[in-house]
Amino acid sequence: EDIPPRWKYHFKVFNEARRQLLNRDIDIYHHMDLSPPWFNPLLMKQISVKSVIGPIQAPHSIPIGSMENVIQRYTGIHLPEKIAKYVHKLLPLIRLMIDTVRKAGFRRNLRYADQLVVVNEAVADYCSHFVDNPEKIKVIPYGVDMELFSFNERDPKSMDIVAIGMLKERKGFQDLLNAFPAVMGTYPNAQLHIFGKGPQRETLEALVSKHGIEENVTFHGYVSHSQIKDFLADCRLFVHPSYSEGYSH
Repeated sequence: EDIPPRWKYHFKVFNEARRQLLNRDIDIYHHMDLSPPWFNPLLMKQISVKSVIGPIQAPHSIPIGSMENVIQRYTGIHLPEKIAKYVHKLLPLIRLMIDTVRKAGFRRNLRYADQLVVVNEAVADYCSHFVDNPEKIKVIPYGVDMELFSFNERDPKSMDIVAIGMLKERKGFQDLLNAFPAVMGTYPNAQLHIFGKGPQRETLEALVSKHGIEENVTFHGYVSHSQIKDFLADCRLFVHPSYSEGYSH
């Protein structure tokens, strides 16, 4: 669960990994799913075992509008409204400071890791600027089980639209909901199904109420892949309004 303060969770995770590296006979230490410029504090220097980082995705910038939420999630501190107003003015400087630290850590991680796995050639080129030996970078794209998600002819009578992803600003669901009333102007029976959970859930629900489209929008939350598979097979349209993806499917 994404419960603040997240720094406690990360501290416990990396401390446990450090303990395991010290006390067990381990051949490879694998840090999965690293998105620049985040970093692993254990890989800030050479460790005693072989290390692999990957898959490394494309870098994502934290939107300035979501910086307050990021700070609150990581610190667990909810500032009084008067203080929050002043902090809001400092957000560009705070983001610059955070990104400077993160980028420095990310560079050191790439330098000291023995092997890097990236999701596409663009990320390989990006990472090559931070390493002495580009040969240690391997491109392995994300895969899709084509038997699980097999092709189906769409039903021309279906008015179901499906969107999937974590409910946060970068995924662009607010743009989708702002555009949906125009869709309903031409297709009044259109139904928008949003799958996923996240910190923006209440904000998006309020946006639905603002537009008066409660009867045409359903938030399903986090569901199993089998349910998503069924909706994708039967829907008229899949839409993905994300601003940035490492390797979208």
